[in-house]
Amino acid sequence: MPYSIVTDKPIGEAEPIFGNHERVMSERGTRLDVLFSRFRISNTDWRYFDQNRVDDEHWKDLVRDARSHFLRYSKRIPTNVRYHFFFVTPSAIALAFGAVVGRDIRSKAYQYFGPGGFQAVFDPESRGEAYHSLRSPVSDYKQLAIEATGDPESQDVAVILQFGHPLSPIGTTLGPSPRCLSVSHITHVGHLPGNSDWMALAVELGSLILAQVKLGKNVHVFVGLPTALAYAVGYIVGDHNRIMIYHHDKRRDQYIKVFSLNELA
Repeated sequence: MPYSIVTDKPIGEAEPIFGNHERVMSERGTRLDVLFSRFRISNTDWRYFDQNRVDDEHWKDLVRDARSHFLRYSKRIPTNVRYHFFFVTPSAIALAFGAVVGRDIRSKAYQYFGPGGFQAVFDPESRGEAYHSLRSPVSDYKQLAIEATGDPESQDVAVILQFGHPLSPIGTTLGPSPRCLSVSHITHVGHLPGNSDWMALAVELGSLILAQVKLGKNVHVFVGLPTALAYAVGYIVGDHNRIMIYHHDKRRDQYIKVFSLNELA
């Protein structure tokens, strides 16, 4: 079954986006008309839409509202279906959604690659060991290039995830001398191709974040990820730990802390 989150778009732009998501599944052989009829599903059930720009005070509210909307939808479907996720929303929202619903359901997440169209880059059922590997932390980071700067004794650790456009410097967001781990792909700088192992990469990113939590650090994650990868990282780290998430507000050219994952349950 499809589920799409589209935010910060006027309705005239959102409608064709939802249509594209529906078309992806239909072209892969899913008879959505039959499923929608069987479970009495309307478009408003599987389409989460908020045309408003998310302001400082409402990031948590949006995540909670999307979670509630999805849970109402899922309760109308009595069988153990797999949900196909599409995100046109800030990566921080996709990461949070993965943290609050990911492990409770069967899911698959798609990323848009321009002329290459949509590809399912997060699909735990694509290989037998995937579910186990997604729950098994690693310490050998084969896909990550990690540049560590700042005070290694600092209690505050900024994990700066730069997959796509480079993030702006965090400046004094965390004070004068936090520990900073700037993380990018060891091979693919600026663009992560669809044929990369996105799930293994998500495991490495999630493991790196959770390793800092285990050390007792205050972990601040600056999210520069494709949305499907953000969902996968959220799936791995979950919503039990105090992991603070930051979004870059382009209009003000500064980072804002949008929520801590343990505040969203």
